[in-house]
Amino acid sequence: MVGDNFERYCKNLAETRAMNYTTDAISKWLEIFCQTKWKKILIDELKVNGKDLLSFRKEDLTVALSNGYKVEELDELMDCIRSFRMQQLCEPDALICRYLTAVSVRENSRQYKPKSEKGVARPPGDKNENLDEGAGSVQLAAREEENLHATNVNDVYPKQLSLLNEIEKESDGLFIARISQWETPNRFFITTQKWDREVKKMEKYLTECYRELPTIQLDTIFPDKPCCVLCEASETWMRGRICKTVLEHGSLPVHCVDHGYTVESPFRSIRELPVKMIKRPPLSLMCKVELGGLYGGSDEECLEKVSKYGFMVAVQITMKDYDRCTVKLFNPKTKERISALQR
Repeated sequence: MVGDNFERYCKNLAETRAMNYTTDAISKWLEIFCQTKWKKILIDELKVNGKDLLSFRKEDLTVALSNGYKVEELDELMDCIRSFRMQQLCEPDALICRYLTAVSVRENSRQYKPKSEKGVARPPGDKNENLDEGAGSVQLAAREEENLHATNVNDVYPKQLSLLNEIEKESDGLFIARISQWETPNRFFITTQKWDREVKKMEKYLTECYRELPTIQLDTIFPDKPCCVLCEASETWMRGRICKTVLEHGSLPVHCVDHGYTVESPFRSIRELPVKMIKRPPLSLMCKVELGGLYGGSDEECLEKVSKYGFMVAVQITMKDYDRCTVKLFNPKTKERISALQR
């Protein structure tokens, strides 16, 4: 059975994705952690972003006590902020972190400017790029064959049947997975530890050699075309799928196929994907819960239940469909079925 230990963490707060969270993302964070009472001072007045939140001390907010807030409320907020910091360090791939990153990326994509620091994965078109220098750089000729890319509508990611076959062979019907993206009980994405390791290797490769990949041309794009896209928040290049072919304000919606979320990406931050990476199916599996009356209540209540386990769940696939799998979700430790009605 697949293990449940996803080894990924940040060594210090300066490395975390929260450094790039926008004020809108922090507003969403306050809603998720039931701290909306603080929106007036943190969002409307101070315009707090992720970097600000990471550095907040209790003394910075004592002025709020003169504006009607209670000491108990301030203490509760600081507890949430400390938890926020710990999650950013220890669980940067947790669903809430990915969600807030996606919010920030969507908000920033229209105004995105490439960073100029040496070694940062800059998007195409940066005048300071040095394509020939640098330790570890790989010549284009050495990778010519593997950098062939999608040229027609038949060059798309294969169906995920092979992934389902992998699961059947490696488990006894119940396997451990991480929910990488949650939208509703009828649409969410899961990944496994094995797929997670594979994704990291592909993204490391793409981030190192993206300069060698041809830039996307408007007359070559088609719906579902595989591509390589820059995730600005994590400065990582990853596998994507183009959702629309018409530019809006210089951007295209791209689905990050190994994570489950969609970003509005500047056109210059999209490149062709090596054909060898097109041959592997998307490594996040779209699912819906087999309701059976267990998931009465709101989508938020369902999300609350799966978040109790750090978005790690035991999964049983009950029906395979062409677009998503129907599944049952269980506590990863006790194997008790998760119900939105439990308290």
